[in-house]
Amino acid sequence: MTAQLAALANSGGRCKLNPTCGKDWSWQPDCWFPRGEKAKVSLSMGIRAWHRSRPRLALGVLLLSLAPLALSAATGVERSTQITGSVFVYQVTRGDSLTLVGARLGIDVATLAAQNGLSPQARLKTGQRLEIDNRHLAPGGTTEGIVINVPQRMLFLFRAGKLERAFPVAVGRSDWPTPRGKYSVLEKVVDKTWIVPRSIQEEMRRKGEPVETRVPPGPENPLGERWLRISPSCGIHGTNAPPSIYQFSTHGCIRLQPDAIDELYREVAVGTPVEVIYQPVLVGVVGGSVFLEVQRDVYRRAGPPLEAARDVAGAAGWAGAIDWDKAREIIRAREGIARAVGKVSQSSSAQRHRTRWSDGTICD
Repeated sequence: MTAQLAALANSGGRCKLNPTCGKDWSWQPDCWFPRGEKAKVSLSMGIRAWHRSRPRLALGVLLLSLAPLALSAATGVERSTQITGSVFVYQVTRGDSLTLVGARLGIDVATLAAQNGLSPQARLKTGQRLEIDNRHLAPGGTTEGIVINVPQRMLFLFRAGKLERAFPVAVGRSDWPTPRGKYSVLEKVVDKTWIVPRSIQEEMRRKGEPVETRVPPGPENPLGERWLRISPSCGIHGTNAPPSIYQFSTHGCIRLQPDAIDELYREVAVGTPVEVIYQPVLVGVVGGSVFLEVQRDVYRRAGPPLEAARDVAGAAGWAGAIDWDKAREIIRAREGIARAVGKVSQSSSAQRHRTRWSDGTICD
């Protein structure tokens, strides 16, 4: 793949699938045209193109990765070796807002605004071009199934050690957190009726809202059209409120955009392992570059982020390759994007490639 991309970078070719793309990349695997929509998104990294007016939520997985690494005993954090997302240009369509674009692509509104020199309250204009960087490190340590990293607000699907899909999600509010733990898909349901828990009924009552006990399938049902049960009362599901994705906004469940849950529902079977983790700091090597990603510790469960980053990098032998002044800036910003902070040697990367992988909440 690397050789193909290098050749294309020097070819001066234009994207053959979308003449208006404007970028010098013509080799675009996995270009999608869902529902006949044409693209207004161009990737400046050239690994995957979303050729549609509203990009599909399965973020293009950059498998420029090495094999996963052993557990860091000091932090309990696995070193990352796979990354999702990319750097590209998004063209605004009618009805878009910073909140909607961020929800679809997995970027905080403040970060998205800062990337483009805008106020977080700025209104977007049809045809406006936004610079997007939505790279996220995939947590290490999983070879099969679903991993949800709560601080990242990202769901990752692994198969045979490879990252297959990644989706932005909404997770539990700080006062109603999504529980950590190991689960599995227990049931798959289409058009599930929401049986409103008593605690949520009480919340409705306190807010002076109409108290619902059952919400049938339809546009008013917050579960959307697909439900994957992972515990007696908690699940992974769709939504009737797309702007709420990539927020801490649920009563504990994991919520996806409608087309994202449709895809995930097709991809997984009953029995698929599910793990919910809480990891605000991720460090990894991808393609010879050391990346650092720092999320906000919304649940206040993590220790000092610089210490966590040093522990993981030190255990991996990367500490000397990292620009720690740059790492401190990333920690201060907590923008939630994977940023390069150093380089490692090819011999070091090759060695890591040989390392083996280590082997009831109320919700809405």
